Order: sequence, then C-alpha cells, then structure tokens
Amino acid sequence: MDPTIIIFAEKTDISLLNRIIEETETFNIITAETIEKIKEEIRICIGPQGMDKNYLLKSMNIAMDINLEEVLPYSFVGENIKVIIAGAINRVGTTTVSMNMASYLSSIGAKVSYTEANVNNHLEKIHYYFFYNIPIKDNYFSQDGVDYFFNSNIPADNYNFNIIDIGVLDQRNLKAFEIGNIKILCSGTKPYELPQ
Repeated sequence: MDPTIIIFAEKTDISLLNRIIEETETFNIITAETIEKIKEEIRICIGPQGMDKNYLLKSMNIAMDINLEEVLPYSFVGENIKVIIAGAINRVGTTTVSMNMASYLSSIGAKVSYTEANVNNHLEKIHYYFFYNIPIKDNYFSQDGVDYFFNSNIPADNYNFNIIDIGVLDQRNLKAFEIGNIKILCSGTKPYELPQ
C-alpha cells in the first residue's frame, strides 16, 4: 500500500496552504467546514486519483457542492488487512475508534469485519442494548455492512479489512499487536495519562 498524506486544514491561513501546495505538491487538503462536506472531501482524497490541484484551489476560494458522481469509487485491492487498535490505558476510546473505522470503511465500499479481542465485553453490551433484534449466528452479527465478531474470532478471508480491538496494550497482547498490517495506538493527553 502506498502511503497517502491528507491534511485537515481547519481555519488555516490561505497563504500557508498555498505554500504547502507549491512546495510539497500535496493536494489532499481538507478545507470544508461542515461535517457532510468534510466527509465528501475525505472520500475524494482517499479515492484512486486523490484530490487534484484545480479542485483544491476552487474549494479554498469558494464554497462549492461536490458532485460525487464525478468521483470514481474507491477500489480496495488489499485483502485481509489487519488493523490492530490498542489503547495505552483504559477508557481512551479504543472501541469507539475501532467501530467508527469499521463503519466508515464499510460506508465507502470495503468489506469489513470488527473483532473484539479483549476482555471488556463491550460488544456484548452494545449488541444487547442497540442490536438486540439482530441474531447472533456463528459467534458474530452483521450491521450496516460490518460483521461484528465476539471472543477474539478473526475471520480468515473474504474481507478487505479486519479491524481488531485488543483493548489496553500490555505484555499479554503484545504479539497480537505485532501481527497487524496497520497498528493504531489510542492514548490520552491528560497529565496523569502521559506516562502510559
């Protein structure tokens, strides 16, 4: 996978953006201000062509509607890419990040699984409160294009992305963290969280 740089430029000075564009030839710059427009610009940036210079310059100068019909759909060439998400400590949003990532990737056309590979049992509670009408079969349930697996069951194939929530990173799950093609560590910024 080739890396992609996307800059989120919220209320950034136009002269700074122009300098970034000219000196680095980076055009994947999110300049929208509403959630819907931000989502649309993200979709363009991660698409096969990315955002082009003309589009970026227009979006920086005037508010415009994006015609998603003109944007080619993103294609996923990888299979079974394991995205391991861990937390430096408890309650830093590891499950939220994992589920949001699974949901977003599914919304742009990827085949995605989410696996709860920790002892917190958040997925069981989420299913009980929000998806009680969706049956659990073979230790997983499906919602909005994502297959949610319990008890550390990571499906072997048929997915572009396997999002694996391992909870707090420690010696017990360090090997699981290492198997990830992509590793994400969630942490806090409060003074007492920084040592972790």
